[in-house]
Amino acid sequence: MAACTDPAIDHLNQLGYNALKLPRQSIAPLMVLSRDPATSICSLFGHISDIVEDSSVPLPKVWENLDVGTISGMRTNRLEFKFGLSILNTLLSAIGAKSAGLDAAFGNASTLEFEYENVLLDNVMPASVSAYLRRATPFIDEPLVPLFDAQGEAYIVIDVLKSNSFGIRAYRDAGGGIDLNLDAVKEIVGISSKFVIEKKSELKISFQGEKPLGFGFKACPIWIENVDEKSRFRLDPSTNQAIDFRGSTEATADATEAETELTPVLIAPNELMEFI
Repeated sequence: MAACTDPAIDHLNQLGYNALKLPRQSIAPLMVLSRDPATSICSLFGHISDIVEDSSVPLPKVWENLDVGTISGMRTNRLEFKFGLSILNTLLSAIGAKSAGLDAAFGNASTLEFEYENVLLDNVMPASVSAYLRRATPFIDEPLVPLFDAQGEAYIVIDVLKSNSFGIRAYRDAGGGIDLNLDAVKEIVGISSKFVIEKKSELKISFQGEKPLGFGFKACPIWIENVDEKSRFRLDPSTNQAIDFRGSTEATADATEAETELTPVLIAPNELMEFI
């Protein structure tokens, strides 16, 4: 993971969202992920139904494509050019565009700035997930059990911020913005029905693809414990460490509720999270 003092990342953290270094399509509510404490790198383990024995328990409802006006239009810090270009290349590849040789279109740019556009939210209510886990029986292969005990780091995703559109601006060392040549960018990236490239303002070019990519998520820690020789999910948000979240899934200070409801946590505050 990369240390980050980006105000955009800080804003996501304050809303309770972990920020992904490289946006991706595969992250969604009810996905289970684990983190290697040695490397701090996360991996997607699978869907919650993959670790539940009784498939008759109905899954919580996932609400999709909800508007998130407070995040659309938010900008990142100006990122060092090579790092920003690597993110841009990944984003372009994800929407089906070419990226080889794109650096030539940015002239003598030293930094790149990204802007979130058309942000949507996929969400599942923590209370619904808690009710599901209380009724479900865990089913975990023995080698993976350590990931799901109190010392492990397993989480269930409850919210995902996603977008199919992003803007980019380039700046010189002196701080002045570069008026990017839209035709030059189009020539390098290519023209396809899968994505749109347009000039949004004097210094901003916008890229829009068909499928949205997840770039921020909320997740709750989950554990499995044995009680009377039976496995069950343990609902205990004690790792929350009094993080001040704001938003639709804000933490509660009610002790009785805390014993029975999941609470989202920041897995890596002030960092861009890496996934494998």
